[in-house]
This record gives sequence, structure tokens and C-alpha cells, in this order.
Amino acid sequence: FSYCTSLEVATIGTNVLEIKDRVFNKCDNLREITLPKNLKNIGYRAFYECRSLQNLIIPDQTEEIGEEAFCGCKMLEKVVLPNSVNRIKKGCFKGSLNLNEVVLPSSLSVIEQEAFYGCTSLSRIVFPPSIKTIENEAFASCYKLKEVKIPTAIEEVGNKIFNNCKMLSEISQR
Repeated sequence: FSYCTSLEVATIGTNVLEIKDRVFNKCDNLREITLPKNLKNIGYRAFYECRSLQNLIIPDQTEEIGEEAFCGCKMLEKVVLPNSVNRIKKGCFKGSLNLNEVVLPSSLSVIEQEAFYGCTSLSRIVFPPSIKTIENEAFASCYKLKEVKIPTAIEEVGNKIFNNCKMLSEISQR
């Protein structure tokens, strides 16, 4: 379905367990996607630059979301990640300009580099107690980010994780 610029709504069949790499790549007008309850994996750049996609609920069974899976989804506003996800991969939501709410799962342990880079509408992030690693530039250029709460059990923090976060006024540990 890559480059299907007229595609606006997609419902994935209930038997689908994996959305392979680049399946909906650059479907500019895709605004709504219904993912099957049993979905296990979302591949590399599966929804790359789906610029009209607005809300995203990842099913509870999903274990892996590939690198840059939702990179450049400029209209994406809210993402709810299930507890089955323990790692947010490199560039997963990079450049999602309207992303203002992310619900991180309680099982999350790693946020890879540039995962939320350039999510300019994101204003607050609360990490779950399970988080151990935040890699380089994970939240760089999140201009509206004002408040961050990091658990005391964090083990590794990369370079420039909040680089160019112009409105960041509070980082606290809890």
C-alpha cells in the first residue's frame, strides 16, 4: 500500500499478526487505522510519513514496534502504548509535530535514540518506574516540553536527550 495517496481509512484483518516493513509508507491521506487485537509486530517504517494519521491505539498484544514506524506522522496527536511494549525503537515517532500526549507502558525499559526527536507539541513526559535507559537525543527538539519526571532507578542516560527543548523548566526524579 506504500504511496497510496488516496487511502484515508484502513482496517486490518483480525488474523494479521504482523505489519511488515513500509506497508503504509507515505500514505499521505491515511487518517484512521484500525489495528487487529492480536497484532504482535509493526515493522520498520510501516507508517512512515502518514501525514494525516491522528490517533493511534496500539493493541495490547503488540510486542515490537519497528524503527521509524511512525516517523513523520505530522498530524498524530495521541499515542497509547500497551504494557507488552518494553522498548521504543530508534526514531519511532520522530517528527510527529502534533504529538502532544504519549501514554508510556509500565513495562517500558528502553527509549532508543531520537525516538521522539522533533515532537514539537509534546509538553510533558512521565517515565514509568521500569525505565532503565534513555538513549541519545530521545526527546531533542521537543520545543514545548516543559516538565519531565525521571525515576530514580534510571541506569543510563544518553547524550543530548533534551537538547533544544527550549521551554523545559523542570526535570525531577521520583
